Amino acid sequence: MLRNLKNSVLSLGVKLEGPEFVKELKDQSHTIAALEKIKEGVESDSIIKDIDRDIMFIRAGDIGEKNVEFELKHSYVPMYCLHDINLEHNGLKGQFDFILVTNKCLVVLETKKLNGNIEIRNTGDFIRTLKNNKGKTIKTEGMYSPITQNERHVELLTRLLKDNNVIKKTPIYSLVVMANSKSILNHKYAPKSIKNQIVKSDQLKKRLNEYLKEKSDINNPILTMKEIAEFILNSSKETENTFITKYEKYQYDVLKTSDQNVETIVKNSSYVSKSLPQNKMVTLSNIKSKEVLEKELREYRLLTSRAEKIKAYYIFNNAQMDEIISLYPKTKEDLLQLKGFGPAKIEKYGQAIVDVFL
Repeated sequence: MLRNLKNSVLSLGVKLEGPEFVKELKDQSHTIAALEKIKEGVESDSIIKDIDRDIMFIRAGDIGEKNVEFELKHSYVPMYCLHDINLEHNGLKGQFDFILVTNKCLVVLETKKLNGNIEIRNTGDFIRTLKNNKGKTIKTEGMYSPITQNERHVELLTRLLKDNNVIKKTPIYSLVVMANSKSILNHKYAPKSIKNQIVKSDQLKKRLNEYLKEKSDINNPILTMKEIAEFILNSSKETENTFITKYEKYQYDVLKTSDQNVETIVKNSSYVSKSLPQNKMVTLSNIKSKEVLEKELREYRLLTSRAEKIKAYYIFNNAQMDEIISLYPKTKEDLLQLKGFGPAKIEKYGQAIVDVFL
């Protein structure tokens, strides 16, 4: 490729000694502070519980991604790293935890800080087991495959880069990183194709070096690597903070019940959604309780899984159901904010799920 030849010459004398972050890890303290502020006026115990759960989720995710960042920075692998990238291309959307650009390949990292022990069966199913302090199993559940989720991200990134002639033959690998050091990963009987796509964070450096040692004709010069990283960064779109915006409606719905109080909140709140007209107040009667939503979603999931003869958690698992309820979607497109809900899944189940909330 002419570009690589030119960049090879320009890269002479240019060194990349180790990992360089083109986009650093974002601190989530501002998000937590905003949620705590919203929580101050909420009178509904169930909404407070939802906010507290999301704060805990944010903190856990933040710790997990910081663990991965630490491993990357201490890997000494020469590469460009990008964190929290949001890409759209040809109707596809994806939020990427980390994208790594090396001279041999690109690696899309999906960070998972999951509690409990994870087993991957020979069928490729992911099973999570939670135990109490005494080691007694208290819950075993199926979970949506993070491998499938991250493969969609790889497909999106591949199409974006190839359609814009940024890469031609450079491979893009999918890698799910288990960032909870206390979790046990049992993938002894997992298919090789899945086993190769998942690793614990303390083995991340080893896996990256394995990619770099593979026999390949690809050897992108440093300037080409940088151009790829900068293209990805410039293609990333800033998105609204869904953890904050999903609770904005409760400033209309459940903070205070009188129109006068709601109007005061609308005028004074720094988190009011611009998409909601200020002259159209939403009241408690417009929304269903969490208990009703859980009941209706469980019924829909059970009937659909029986009709399709599939496991119920293939449609959505319990954790995803909680996220759906917290989001309170009004359109199919709203579900794109949730992990595990890609275009195909939303096309198949999205409208039926949204109908539960109408």
